[in-house]
Amino acid sequence: MDKGIYFYGVTLDRNWDDHKIKGMDSNYYLRKIKIEDLNGLISLVPLAEYGHPAIDENIENLSWLKKKSEEHMNILKSAMEYSQIIPMKFCTVFYDEKKIEELLEQNYTRLYEKLEYLSNKEEWSCKLYIDKEKFIEEYKESKQDLDDINGMSKGAAYFKKKKLSNELEEKARKEIYDISDYIYNRIKELGMECQRNDNLGQEITGIEKEMILNTAILIDNKKNEKIINKINKEFNKLNNEHIDIECTGPWPPYNFISTLKIE
Repeated sequence: MDKGIYFYGVTLDRNWDDHKIKGMDSNYYLRKIKIEDLNGLISLVPLAEYGHPAIDENIENLSWLKKKSEEHMNILKSAMEYSQIIPMKFCTVFYDEKKIEELLEQNYTRLYEKLEYLSNKEEWSCKLYIDKEKFIEEYKESKQDLDDINGMSKGAAYFKKKKLSNELEEKARKEIYDISDYIYNRIKELGMECQRNDNLGQEITGIEKEMILNTAILIDNKKNEKIINKINKEFNKLNNEHIDIECTGPWPPYNFISTLKIE
């Protein structure tokens, strides 16, 4: 066997026709495995690239991983234009369609109920980024009061300034935490569900500023524009040039599903 079956995710059958979406191997389109009211979306892929042991080596190749994970996400987003989807993890590959049928049958009720719940909802991402060095520097300049240093000896003044600088830096770092907490709480009030995820490093984001908040929110797709505008208004109240907000979506609802157990 030289072909594997790439499993993208699950949709409700009534919301899915045979749309022409190319798979991870662009020679093959997505097709469905139907189990009652559910579809498993699949396509063929070469095992020479997606099977073991090749996949283990490819995952370690960052350029391959970046390219293929983007393709995976774009395929899911294309599918989402027609139907809500419960996405599978990147590079979920089977050797036998029967195994996917069994997975759908075993988890049918949970999958169906979750898709019903997610219907007409979208996952969005809201992130905060900061130029921490400039923020701290500006904070210290705005709060520093050196009046009581006048008249001190050079040595005493030096140590007093150093102590004050350290205290202000600590307060500035707390201010950064308070800002991220404030925006998170505002987001949480606006979304139907909200999840605070680990911040991503600059080597992953490719952004010079440091991430200080990483949230996923589930919102009504008829209210998405209104809610994102409200989040941006809350952010604008901060009025700080060293902090940026990024709201993107819709995304596959990875943050609001439980992973299927695959044996």
